Amino acid sequence: MKRLLFVMFIGLFVFVPTMVLGTQFRSGNSVQLSEDVSEDLYAGGNEVSSTKKVNGDAFLFGNTVTVKGEVTEDLVVGAAVANIEGIIGDDLRFAAGSARLNGQVKGDVIGGVSVFALSPESIVSGGMYLGGSQITLEGVIKGDVRVAADTVVINGTLERDAQITAKKLQLGPKAKVHNIAYKGDRQAVVDPAAQVEGSITFDKWRRGGLNDLRPLALLYNALTWILLGFVVLMLLKIWAPRFTEEVKIEPFPNALIGLAGIVFVPIAMLILTLTILGAPVALVLAMFAALAGVVGSIIGIRWIGKLFMRPSTKHTEELGAYALAVVVLTLVGILPVIGSAATFVIFLIGFGTVIRYLLNGFSRKARAH
Repeated sequence: MKRLLFVMFIGLFVFVPTMVLGTQFRSGNSVQLSEDVSEDLYAGGNEVSSTKKVNGDAFLFGNTVTVKGEVTEDLVVGAAVANIEGIIGDDLRFAAGSARLNGQVKGDVIGGVSVFALSPESIVSGGMYLGGSQITLEGVIKGDVRVAADTVVINGTLERDAQITAKKLQLGPKAKVHNIAYKGDRQAVVDPAAQVEGSITFDKWRRGGLNDLRPLALLYNALTWILLGFVVLMLLKIWAPRFTEEVKIEPFPNALIGLAGIVFVPIAMLILTLTILGAPVALVLAMFAALAGVVGSIIGIRWIGKLFMRPSTKHTEELGAYALAVVVLTLVGILPVIGSAATFVIFLIGFGTVIRYLLNGFSRKARAH
């Protein structure tokens, strides 16, 4: 149980070093892939760099992630700064503060990012689905383009129609586009040298128009929970099955414990803050409750995911089931009242399971003494 607490307070809060388990795994402060990998790769650390070939999927998490080698299947990245310069055999999915793609993606590019840049040398064979703040597209995109951001700059080739939702859209001199459905604050700024082979239809944002960003906001939210869940479940690979088993046996008693937690923890914090010595304890308690809430939410989602699959010992299949559960719950969450109620109950079940597990651990330790 001490190790679980260490993971919750250190592994999640600091994230360094990140221990990632998978078919092939690398972990540490600085992770550099110096040889080819013949199976799926899971890597985490402060700095993660891959210059070799990965014959399978790659899941890379860190403060800075750099990929210069080839990934034959999907590449999933979670980072503050992501630099993708290799060849991706299928889809690229990422959540990052800033990201630059200077390579070739044979599938779709799906991501949530603050600042994104597609270099002039890049080729995306599939579609581009992005949500962010500032997005610059200078390469070649062969599939559909769906982008929502504050500012979108196109100075490359879009071989199919695009849908852009942004405050500002700008086409540079090297832009070559077909039809663009643009919704924003003002007309698009088009350089005289830009080639528009179709038309740019402009629909000004009306009051409440920001709701048009909701689909991409939901995508960003789902992707964030998928990436965060992958990290937490791999960190807690030893303990997660125990959590899920408790949820299977008594989900609703755990939900009641979770409800009691969200009621009494704030009360306890309020009482503690009334004293000088209790204030630091209240801060620690708040941090613990927040981390327990995150871990509990992921455990609850994982429980839903297990309902979609047959019993299996393969960790990769469980991660896939978790991702499916995130998508399902994201869609269910759209429903008025029912969606909010369902997601809240799942949170209570997971949160209560974490509290119950820790309380049982403390109780066993007390009896041992």
